[in-house]
Amino acid sequence: MLAKDAVAAVTLIVSCAVFLTNHLALAAGLARVHQPRWHVWFVLLPISAWLAPYWGFRHGLRRRSWLWLVSGLAYVLLQITLIVTG
Repeated sequence: MLAKDAVAAVTLIVSCAVFLTNHLALAAGLARVHQPRWHVWFVLLPISAWLAPYWGFRHGLRRRSWLWLVSGLAYVLLQITLIVTG
């Protein structure tokens, strides 16, 4: 049981780290690509952070946007799985 908990904890930490790192990379890409830089500040605010992949797709950052969506979904599903299984 201890090994299972350790694997779950490491997986949760890694998925969160990938999500946050990619979120910052997407914000940096938006700052570099898009001229009105106010998008970047809204991406970094927690209340509007979910708009990051939308603006990323819109400005040609498709790979970063897909990775944001996949890593965010993986993190949320892992959280739900850990809550349900206890």
